[in-house]
Amino acid sequence: MKREAILGMAPDESSRVAAGRLAVPGCWVAGYGETGSVDKQAGTEAGALTAVAWGEYLRDGRPVYRVCAGWEGEGLTDFHCDCPSRKRPCKHVLGLLLLLERQAGESAGEFFRCAAPPWVDERLGRGRRSSARRVADVTGHRARARARRAAARDERVTAGLDELERWLVDLARGGIGRLTAAGGGAREIRDSGQIGDPADVGMERMAARLIDAQAPGLARMVRRMSLIPGSSADWPGLMLEKIGWLFLVIEAWRRLAELPPGLQFDLRATIGWPQRREDLAAVTPIRDKWLTLGQLFTVEDRLKVRRVWLWGKVTQRMALLLDYAVETFSEQAPLAAGEQFVASLSFFPSALELRAALIERQPRSTVVPALPEGASIAEALDQFASALGVNPWLEIFPMRLTGVGLARAGEEWAVVDAGDGGEMLPLLLSQEMAWRLLSVTGGRAVDLFGEWDGHRLRPVTVVIRNSGDDNDGRSEWIPVR
Repeated sequence: MKREAILGMAPDESSRVAAGRLAVPGCWVAGYGETGSVDKQAGTEAGALTAVAWGEYLRDGRPVYRVCAGWEGEGLTDFHCDCPSRKRPCKHVLGLLLLLERQAGESAGEFFRCAAPPWVDERLGRGRRSSARRVADVTGHRARARARRAAARDERVTAGLDELERWLVDLARGGIGRLTAAGGGAREIRDSGQIGDPADVGMERMAARLIDAQAPGLARMVRRMSLIPGSSADWPGLMLEKIGWLFLVIEAWRRLAELPPGLQFDLRATIGWPQRREDLAAVTPIRDKWLTLGQLFTVEDRLKVRRVWLWGKVTQRMALLLDYAVETFSEQAPLAAGEQFVASLSFFPSALELRAALIERQPRSTVVPALPEGASIAEALDQFASALGVNPWLEIFPMRLTGVGLARAGEEWAVVDAGDGGEMLPLLLSQEMAWRLLSVTGGRAVDLFGEWDGHRLRPVTVVIRNSGDDNDGRSEWIPVR
């Protein structure tokens, strides 16, 4: 080992200085060699210790401490010293290695090459067993700490949901007509017509309480509910739907143990448990040719959100790559809409399994000439109903529609099946973009991919099918911003 590597292992500066003073021949009776012995008690081979040094540290000419160390390359793999120092490695271990480094090029010196004495294997083996015990102790301690944190969070969530239930009951009992749009949010109105005093539990205060209860997903839903009063003519019905949605979460949480594993994950994700890549360690990646259907950028709770939707050519399944960022995303989106690439995805545990993580991707990609055959609006709504039956807290559902057109529905825009008597879905689309799409499509039937929230469809990508010599027969993929 090189001197720099040895000194770099010292726990502090005083250890480095003391080790230098001990690296003198008169302090040691030492040797070095190789070991491939077996630690019979631990049941493991010491083959990792390809080189070892050992010595007896002398004081007044008499052995005081037995010291040994094993290493590979420039890394120390195991060591032991009989001294009482709590520093690891201690000055004696470092001094022994420095002395060996100084005499590495000499044919004679305090070191002699021979088989390691029995006490070397014994002490290194004991060190390996102690290291294994320390690893086991640390692992067990971390597991117990995680369990305590999980139990504490469950208790906080339970308390928060109990309070949410009381608030919802009071809200329903008093009548949602007591809510009015004021100051950009919903405030409770007393019978006297005055805005409730601070003692009243308003929506913002309830959302803050859910944040304290570590249920950020439900806090976000309550904040969204504050925007509903007065937002449309049918806002009371939408408010009742959200109240029922929250009641379903509360009841499901109380019966969490009775739910299937996938639905348990969905419920926790809805409440606000984060989904991490570490959760995918035991998940087998799925390799396929994935087509990028489109991507969407939004902002939630001051975080930038990127949703990239993919479609597997072989597996015939949808995948969502979901990323959050404060400023910029660490990785670029996989590809533009209409491009296909070979990749492996791992899906997060869920009853429906939509969200996935990109594990590995080949750099090459190809452009797909057309959007894969989708569904009519009626078929897509049936698919949404089936998905809702699997995950009742599903907030966004991907829809691939074939042969639809844009149409005006009063002051709003809608997408309608091209056939006679076709179904219609309202669109979440700005007037500017709607007119732009209408001018590009020329009123023709198009294919469309979008996100359905149960009330309105947000277009993500519009695909215009070309025929004949138009653009070599390739479809035109138009991202909707």
